[in-house]
Amino acid sequence: MTQAPIDSLEGLSLADLRGLVGALIGEVRELQGRVESLEIQNQALRAENQTLKDEIARLKNLPPRPSVKPAKPSGMEKATQPRSGQAPRARCQARRRSCEP
Repeated sequence: MTQAPIDSLEGLSLADLRGLVGALIGEVRELQGRVESLEIQNQALRAENQTLKDEIARLKNLPPRPSVKPAKPSGMEKATQPRSGQAPRARCQARRRSCEP
């Protein structure tokens, strides 16, 4: 399926370019299929690995894994945004004026 390396595409005829593009599309589809099968196999191996880890923990009388719950927002997002429509410099200047005698 692999063709000889091509130094320049400019010397190829339209028919040769179409053939090359067709071959490349075929190779890409083949590789996509292989990637999909490897992703499925990887997922199965991850699940098996986790099952074995859980079994080892059970045999060692270790505590079970904690359940993973979605994290609640911490509220830090609010602290990074300005409280009012003022720019940070304007807020600082407003504070200085109110603090000055």
